[in-house]
Amino acid sequence: MLFASASGKAYALNASSEFIGERLSRGISLEELLAQMCARYPNENPDELKRSLCLYLGQLKTLGYIEGFDGKAVDATPTPSDALPDEAKSNALPENHLLYKGNSMARVFVLGDILVVKDLPLEEFSRGDIVAFKFPDAKDGIVHRIVKMAADGFVTMGDNNSVPDGWIVTVADRPRLVVERIDVAGRHHCISRGRVGMLAFRWHRCRYWTRRLLSKIYRFVFPR
Repeated sequence: MLFASASGKAYALNASSEFIGERLSRGISLEELLAQMCARYPNENPDELKRSLCLYLGQLKTLGYIEGFDGKAVDATPTPSDALPDEAKSNALPENHLLYKGNSMARVFVLGDILVVKDLPLEEFSRGDIVAFKFPDAKDGIVHRIVKMAADGFVTMGDNNSVPDGWIVTVADRPRLVVERIDVAGRHHCISRGRVGMLAFRWHRCRYWTRRLLSKIYRFVFPR
C-alpha cells in the first residue's frame, strides 16, 4: 500500500504496481526500473512498457504518492514540452491526456484517472459521447456527457449532476472526445459513446434519483 502523507490518502497496490513500488523504495533509477520491467514482461514491447511506466509514475506523482520523480520522463509522446498547455505541463502528461478531478462523472471516472482524448469535427459528436472542453468560468476545464444536440453545438451534463449545464458547447470551447480512461493501476478502459453511452447515462440517472429518494426517506424516518 502507498500512503500520501500530505493528504492522508492510501492506495492499494496490485501485483504489477507492488513490483514497481517495492523497487522505487530502493531508490533505483527509471532506467533500472524499466530494465527490470522488460525482464519481468519479456513478451511486451519495450517502448510500450516505457510509455505505460512513465504514465503510471506521472499519475502517482500528481496524486502525491511519490516524490522525486522529475516528470520529464513522463513525456511519452514526441510533442515538445513547450507546446503543451499549462495544465498538461503541471500534470507532466501528454497534451491528449487529462487528469480527472471532481465528482460530476462519478461511477464513470474515478479521481486520479487519466483520460485519453482526441479532436473531432463538431458534426461527428453525438448524444451519449463524453467530451472534455474549456469554459471561461471553469479553471481546469470540464468533462461531461452530451445530452442534447444544438444547431451550433451541444448541451452537456454530468452524470452525477442534478440538471444539464446552462450553456451550449461550441467549436470555440474546443470539445474533445474522451475515448479511453487509464486507472491508477495502468489498466485501459474504453469509453462507450452514442446510443450505448446514453444507456449508461440513463442508468446513472436512475441510480442518482434513487439515492436522493432513499436519502429523503432516511431523514424522514430518522430525523436528527
